[in-house]
Amino acid sequence: MKKVKDFLLSLILPRRMYKYHSIRFIFSLLIFILSVFVIFTSVKLSTKRLLQKDYVTVDFTKYNIISENDHFASYQISESESDCLLDVEENNGSKTDTYQKVNKVVLTNDAGQNVELTVVFDEGCDFFNTEAPALSIDRHLFDLQGYLSQTRKENTTYVLYIFTKKSFYYLYDLGKQKNKNGQWVDNQVALYDVYETDADGNQTYYLPKDESELIDNEFGSYDTSFWTIKTSKDEKASFDENIKASTRLRGAYQYYLPKDETEVKVLEDGSYDISLWSKVVEDENATFTYQDQVIKAKKLFIPNLRKILRSGEYLYSNVDYDKFNNGTFNFNQNANIGEVLKVGSDLMLDFDTRFQTSIYAIIAMVINLIVPIVWVFITWLVSRKFVMNKFKEYYAICAITYLDASIIGFILGFFIKFDKLMLILLIFELIYYIFATFRINTNPELLNKKDDNTKGNDDDHFDKPGSKKPDLTFNKISESDAYRVE
Repeated sequence: MKKVKDFLLSLILPRRMYKYHSIRFIFSLLIFILSVFVIFTSVKLSTKRLLQKDYVTVDFTKYNIISENDHFASYQISESESDCLLDVEENNGSKTDTYQKVNKVVLTNDAGQNVELTVVFDEGCDFFNTEAPALSIDRHLFDLQGYLSQTRKENTTYVLYIFTKKSFYYLYDLGKQKNKNGQWVDNQVALYDVYETDADGNQTYYLPKDESELIDNEFGSYDTSFWTIKTSKDEKASFDENIKASTRLRGAYQYYLPKDETEVKVLEDGSYDISLWSKVVEDENATFTYQDQVIKAKKLFIPNLRKILRSGEYLYSNVDYDKFNNGTFNFNQNANIGEVLKVGSDLMLDFDTRFQTSIYAIIAMVINLIVPIVWVFITWLVSRKFVMNKFKEYYAICAITYLDASIIGFILGFFIKFDKLMLILLIFELIYYIFATFRINTNPELLNKKDDNTKGNDDDHFDKPGSKKPDLTFNKISESDAYRVE
């Protein structure tokens, strides 16, 4: 029992660690590798559970449909030579590879809480086309800017799915979360750096210059992509103080005109419905003549959907797409929408867990295999005149301190996210290692022992700078003039 106790103390107490200072370099390296596996074991077991908090806060299986605007078309994921593609069969049985539709479903539970589900299909949108990749889904199909900035309804959770040719996109609760004060703010995981900013990094706000830029969107508000006056956050429109300044998603403007008379529709206020226009023109002064009337080009804001929803992007080829085809994650084949949403969350969570785990493994190896070499090299350079003077000695002591830290990391890994865990361990490991080497190099017993060894071998060090050779003595051995040197 005493031997076990002494062994454990030798792994913890710095001055007792010295017994391991002379172990071979390869054994020290194996200890570092072992520490990686110890930490990573708990991280791998807990990653899925810790990531799940960023996905959903409601149990979709307890919700039932109360309204839907239309039935879903039949769709599945088909395999091509190099990709997995969305394959939609319209209700009439035809296939065009350009299917577009926005489906909306409202679900509720017994407590009166609602889930507003929006599912967008844009089968022809290919973000991964090597020749001409799409920038976003068809803006006339779905207004992402308006969706994100809509007025939140009470007791309502929002879920968005966008299915394109080779990938689908997910956004939970408008990319918002409540802060400590109970206010809705952007979720920095779901929406990060997606709004226009100035040179100082502050968000840019816009207002309409006049009534001509007040265009309604489908979410009961104004389409702010047409506003052109840059202003501050608290400003209001000069012609209507009820209109407040608004942020805008990062993106690019494109100017549109109707391709022919079929796309010209006059609204009740006398303006044109520009959402129908499909001809892109480079010249903002381009015009189109309709019944002797000259129609000027109008600009539409085209957000970069992949950048805006990058944290919710999933390629069909990277997930278990069999769940699309067997009906478990298929809004057309599975009438239980709540179950579909639950399966979808699990599907994305499984992929993210695999992806994050692989990233974590690389980071853990860098922190536990590469960083220690840097620390050991620095301490060896500045401390090699003390008790320990060889690189492998410092490397061995560092290995023991890392092994101790990895045991602590194994426990914390079940409760703390990986980024915070690595930061804590990195700081702890550095402090513990420096403390251990300091205690060893200032150990009086080891210092005295070193001095004794040095004194006992003085004759071997006469050639060192600063060492004093003994005086030579001459003894006369006879009456002659010959002498012997002693």
